[in-house]
Amino acid sequence: MHVSSTDVYGYPTDPKKSTTPKKCGLFYADSKVAAEEAVQECGARGLPATIIRPVTIYGPGSESIVKEFVTTLRRNQMAYIGGGAANAGLCYVENVIDALLLAAQHPKASGEAYTISDDLSVTWRDFLSTLAKIVNCRPPAVSIPFPLAYAAGWVMEHATPSGSQKRPLLTRMAANLLGKSQNFSTERARVELGYVPRVGFAEAMVAVKAWINQGFP
Repeated sequence: MHVSSTDVYGYPTDPKKSTTPKKCGLFYADSKVAAEEAVQECGARGLPATIIRPVTIYGPGSESIVKEFVTTLRRNQMAYIGGGAANAGLCYVENVIDALLLAAQHPKASGEAYTISDDLSVTWRDFLSTLAKIVNCRPPAVSIPFPLAYAAGWVMEHATPSGSQKRPLLTRMAANLLGKSQNFSTERARVELGYVPRVGFAEAMVAVKAWINQGFP
């Protein structure tokens, strides 16, 4: 089994219609496409493999989505992109595990690819405002239009010295993630695997809060 991500779709305008990987010129996303191609090549040679494409995974232990966002909120450096109106495409970690187990146990899953999410209407504004309330911070007070955020990400990426261990404050990938809808369809996983998200947003954020209150172990 190979866990990829919906980055393979290249941040499309209409995610619901996205079923085929497409390179978009961003190294991280394109590396995911290349990894899937390698897995499929092995599959063609007889190695059983199923590709799982989760959207944005979050929950206790999440460094990039929970811990990093909390840190940025506490520094008052977080901003909405496009008003925070984009569907966040969240996928709680336990729901991802459920999908992995279903795929591993399904006799017809080998050689197939499935998109996995919680199928929520939660936007980034919803997520960040909830997270801000949990840590007693103000939610973002600034919103950056998507085209401006994407351009700023390009500038910051190219202004960062090669080999630097410090990541730019904003990248094109972050602009795409926070500024474009991640509402990908999970219909195939539901129909073929019987996948149904078990943990909802409210319950998931209770678990996130408990982890944060432990002091980010």
